[in-house]
Amino acid sequence: MKMKKYNLAFRTYEDRILGAWLGKSIGGTVGAAFEGHKEFKHLKLDDLWPEQLPPNDDMDIQIVWLEMLQEIGCFPTSADLIHFWQDRCWYNFCEYGTFLRNVQHGIMPPLSGSWNNDFFQESEGCPIRSDIWGLVCPGNLELAAALAGMDGELDHSGFSVEAEMFYAAMTAAALVEDDFAVILQAAQAVLPSGSQIPAILENVKKIAANIPDGQSAWRVTIRNFGNRDASKAITNFALVFLAFFKSGGNFAEAMRLCCNFGWDVDCTSATLGAFLGAWQGTKCIPNGWRSRLGQNLVCGIEVKHKNATIEALARDTAMVGVEMARCRNRRIQLTDAPTLVPRPQLPSEPHLSVEYPSAPVLYAEKATAVKLSVKNFTGKIMITSAPGTLCEPAVIENGGTCLIRRCSPDAPLPEKNIFAVNLNGVPKTFGLEGARQWRIYGPYWDMWKREKYGDVCAYASPGHYCHPGKTLDTIDSFQTYLSPDFAYLDESRLGQEEIPEEMPYDFECGGDTVEQKDIGGWFGPACWYFTREFIVPKGDKVAIGFGLNGFLKAWMDGKEVIPLRRLPCWCSICCYDGICFVGTGKPVRLVFKICCPEDAFKFTVAFFRDEPLPQRAGISYFAEGVVNLPQRVKSLR
Repeated sequence: MKMKKYNLAFRTYEDRILGAWLGKSIGGTVGAAFEGHKEFKHLKLDDLWPEQLPPNDDMDIQIVWLEMLQEIGCFPTSADLIHFWQDRCWYNFCEYGTFLRNVQHGIMPPLSGSWNNDFFQESEGCPIRSDIWGLVCPGNLELAAALAGMDGELDHSGFSVEAEMFYAAMTAAALVEDDFAVILQAAQAVLPSGSQIPAILENVKKIAANIPDGQSAWRVTIRNFGNRDASKAITNFALVFLAFFKSGGNFAEAMRLCCNFGWDVDCTSATLGAFLGAWQGTKCIPNGWRSRLGQNLVCGIEVKHKNATIEALARDTAMVGVEMARCRNRRIQLTDAPTLVPRPQLPSEPHLSVEYPSAPVLYAEKATAVKLSVKNFTGKIMITSAPGTLCEPAVIENGGTCLIRRCSPDAPLPEKNIFAVNLNGVPKTFGLEGARQWRIYGPYWDMWKREKYGDVCAYASPGHYCHPGKTLDTIDSFQTYLSPDFAYLDESRLGQEEIPEEMPYDFECGGDTVEQKDIGGWFGPACWYFTREFIVPKGDKVAIGFGLNGFLKAWMDGKEVIPLRRLPCWCSICCYDGICFVGTGKPVRLVFKICCPEDAFKFTVAFFRDEPLPQRAGISYFAEGVVNLPQRVKSLR
């Protein structure tokens, strides 16, 4: 099939890039005040602009990528992305913090975007930084999508990565195509088989066409794609295109609709604003909005462009696009472009790929298989084990598998375990996450409503020696109940020691989250007790965060530290200010009481830094140095 090629005047190209960056900046600015608002608003254009312009993470990370391309050329790798993020971007929260922890624990892309990232892996954090890849690849949708996909896999997976690829392809097409239907169809061609995006687009287009009223169209869209989490990519993707179809591509109306529609508004308005600017150029920006925005960037990170003008940013982006066109993007001819000598692709150094057939987890007793493959390399792979571990064999062929186990199952188990790899003198590393060590008691439940009938079995008392379905509450045959205030075992004793007569069992969890399906076949409301012993380095200030869909109570070294509280729904960071302490370097005993009134629970415990973090690149908000103590007594399950 013949490859389609385009001619684009450099002046037009630069104007469209400027339009995109203006649109991105304006969208992020007007949307920031409404970020996270999950309701329909009735805003007018005069209601959109805030008094003070905020920094915009929709833009900031893309500036890091631009500076990377300026400094190393047009053939970036995942390792380059990781290096420049850790060098220039301090953003360390949510999926950004998880990504930093993963790569610093030796878990690299694409696994860094999904591992231990249950809540945020399909959020807005990567779709919002798609623009740069499309802007530097005019007309080359496949290249733009490939670069965007490599970017997205740092800290996301699934739909989020697909959305970033799609947006990047749309932007690349918008620079050279005038027909939106052509842009939309071409961008869909870059998507992996089975993507939800084509069906979502078709659904939203029909909603916009068939429901004239904006609020009613919004209601149906949210009914189909809504999520309680304002950052979920699928919801925001649908709202971006509802705003586009309803606005007819009018910039001001598109911004107003994005703000009215809610959810992650700074992301939706910035994404749509950038696309409209790339498609229509600076002429789409309403009169007065450009001067209201100001000439300079408002950056929240320490980049070289921190105080640059938006016009300078556009010029620098265009020059990268010129270089890309002359060394990698054969789809475009930029006429009248400035003279530029493209940098050649440097010889590739060995690239280590790591596969974990099960999970990237180091367990107390069982071995973990790891497969190592190296591109641009011939020879044997030599592995140096992390402290306290054995790697068998320690020398393998390229593409071979080794088994890693701990020297002593009873020894303390660090959460971070880094293995060194020697490739004929070229050093590489990979990692295994130390399994969290839990001892679990339960499930416990009530057969009757304790608060109604008391603590004595309602069916084993005078007059009630009968089947539960015959008297009292007939639903009891089909239900279990909970009394969160009731002690289902000796809680004061459990705070100090294990209770073997309760038949606890040990459970190793590779990440921070435990689901009911992971720990047994019980189904229904129940109470569980989780115990864990760990060590935090002396002097480290730590906050233990937790998320749960139910009631929770906690003890540390026998002292109640979290009174019984109800958490409405699970999130990996529902509360991370409840248990704060300073590490002593000595073992700490933690006990959680979990009462879930639903059919299944999801429970997360993570260690965060409990101190103001400097806005310095490369620091995750997760605590480092945590060591878990495997259970010392075998238990039955």
